[in-house]
Amino acid sequence: MKPSMRLLFLFSLVCGAWAADVNFSGTWKMNAQASDFGNLPAPTSLTRTIDHAEPKIRVQTVQNGARGEVKSDYSYTTDGKPFTQSGPTGDVKGSARWNGDTLIVQSTRQVQTIEIQQEDHWTLSKDGKALKVATRITTPQGIVNITVGFDKQ
Repeated sequence: MKPSMRLLFLFSLVCGAWAADVNFSGTWKMNAQASDFGNLPAPTSLTRTIDHAEPKIRVQTVQNGARGEVKSDYSYTTDGKPFTQSGPTGDVKGSARWNGDTLIVQSTRQVQTIEIQQEDHWTLSKDGKALKVATRITTPQGIVNITVGFDKQ
């Protein structure tokens, strides 16, 4: 095996080991001070209940804001396999994969005639008590970056 292939193989093993230590399970409530919604209106509350048993993950979300309560319930795997789920605004198609100890969830949905692409980067604090989800939303009107900080309950 060439030295560069050995290095790539070792790197992939290390990345897999990091991801194996990350578990998002629990009930998470939005921390408004640790969140940044840019020009978008922030929800008044946002709670995620996550059941994570690698490679499966289920995310139940309840969000309250100016438009009332919105609930969603998504299940997918973290191994990059494509998923299709029904959401509050229609079908969501995407995949989730690890990049080191960060979970990256990429998805696309149609809202009326507009395609919305979303990429979430989930990172867990070292003590496991804080979750940060950095989101990039791309629409024909432009790009919006959002960061939501969550505290474990």
